[in-house]
Amino acid sequence: MQVLRRAVEHHRARAFGGYQSSASGVRAQVKAIYDALRERGMAYVNSVTVYGQHLGEIVQRVRLPRESLERRSANCLDGTVLFASLLEAASLKPVLVLLERHALVGWATTPDAGAFEFVETTAFADKSFEDAMALGGQQAGSRHAYLVSVANARQDGIWPME
Repeated sequence: MQVLRRAVEHHRARAFGGYQSSASGVRAQVKAIYDALRERGMAYVNSVTVYGQHLGEIVQRVRLPRESLERRSANCLDGTVLFASLLEAASLKPVLVLLERHALVGWATTPDAGAFEFVETTAFADKSFEDAMALGGQQAGSRHAYLVSVANARQDGIWPME
């Protein structure tokens, strides 16, 4: 919540209204979250630890958002989970975008979740929000992208650990 509070300072209205805003107003809220994480010094660290039971099986431990914030670093999956958590705390509807060996985050542009926008969470250190969005949109447009709605996951009984 401290990060979300700081993000509000990056927003022109100094408040988050969720979907009470237009699509561009929603995007401005997401940009404020991105900028707050950049300001915090979040960096991409490729810290993949593989715990597969069988040869060739890849299973990755995901850090909790508080761990990523404490260390100010995240790999693609950690950053995606952190960002999705912040979007959900801001009353937006996040989606996890899973690709082969990569992940990024998206959000519904309207409350009915008819359209989505995306951001590349490994880009905090060296890309503007607009550049990270362009990169996220390109990757999410891949035919191999799989979107997981956090809200739908909750309905299926998947809950956070903290």
